[in-house]
Amino acid sequence: DDTGLLDNGGILAAIFRRGVLPPLALGGGLLLFAYVLLSELVFKRMRLRRLTEATGLSDEARSVLHAYARLSARLRRRGLARRSHETPAEYGRRLGDRLDTAESRDALVRLTELVVAARYEGATITAGDAHEAAQMVSVVAKGVIAQRRAHLPHKPIQETA
Repeated sequence: DDTGLLDNGGILAAIFRRGVLPPLALGGGLLLFAYVLLSELVFKRMRLRRLTEATGLSDEARSVLHAYARLSARLRRRGLARRSHETPAEYGRRLGDRLDTAESRDALVRLTELVVAARYEGATITAGDAHEAAQMVSVVAKGVIAQRRAHLPHKPIQETA
């Protein structure tokens, strides 16, 4: 015995049983949720694009800024977001305490220097600098991951007889 959507036992009949207002509220809530979700995705892309497509910058300088934005996004997901009042140098100093090796700290310092040079000093960024920035992102990210793993509580291995 099949019941249709609007028949006595149908899903829509159950929703409309109390009048038009509950389905309108449900539909409005779903539309609002979809709007918020889509706008977050679109605005996130726009923010990243605005950062990396700053006017007057060379493709290499934009590549450096894009690498920095990718690193910032990865660190934000790990709970190490850049504060709104922090300059890249201040953010770098704060992150330096979170890195486990001199290599990752040096990579962060160099990446920060490239970002400041590209964005604020108007320095000429070479293709080599852009490539170096992309490599430094993974070095710094690995340093943060390794440092966090080193501070995770661990269970001692129990020997069996």
